[in-house]
Amino acid sequence: MFKDGNLHVVFGTGPAGSMLARVLHAQGKQVRCVNRSGDARVPQGVSVVAGDILDVAQVRVLTADAAVVYHCANVPYPQQVELIPRFGASIIDGAARAGARLVVLDTLYGYGATRGVPMTEETPFVPTTRKGRMRATLAETYLAAHRAGTVAVTIGRSADFFGPEVRNSALGNRVFPFAVVGKPVQLLGNIDLPHSYCYSAGTPRSRRARVAHDICSDPG
Repeated sequence: MFKDGNLHVVFGTGPAGSMLARVLHAQGKQVRCVNRSGDARVPQGVSVVAGDILDVAQVRVLTADAAVVYHCANVPYPQQVELIPRFGASIIDGAARAGARLVVLDTLYGYGATRGVPMTEETPFVPTTRKGRMRATLAETYLAAHRAGTVAVTIGRSADFFGPEVRNSALGNRVFPFAVVGKPVQLLGNIDLPHSYCYSAGTPRSRRARVAHDICSDPG
């Protein structure tokens, strides 16, 4: 039986995790963020605690009273194949023991090359890289736990982010910091090919943000 309480536990305080914490806090939720340092730029009233996701016992303690657990944690690219599956296993365990719902922020790597065909929930996993195979296998692990009734899981998959605090992205440090001061920007890949981006702060409110959102979102 899943909890209907008010505590929402967010693992990871990067652009996605910290923005999620702000949104939940604005909705009146009790929010606990977890990262390695115990420090993050979040609104007053959001608690931030230090924790090691690889330590299963710690994760169980941090999620024990949660109604919803959000997995927004990540590691540098060279460590992803080794550590991300271990993150997933630990967080599944913690959420399941707490009777909490689990929401996972995922990537598009697992789909592989779609040859220009738009991605949907029915798009099959045909990964061609180590990271893609890892993400596809881990996604199936989450879904298997959901089907077995171990934990209720929702997976959200996103293309490249742009928006507040997003630096390590195709539209991060190489683009907007240069654009706002009138300097040439640097873009990776073929700029004539359509590419989807996701605004990290939800629906943009300011006119400038809406323009950037309209230009950089899915061109289809």
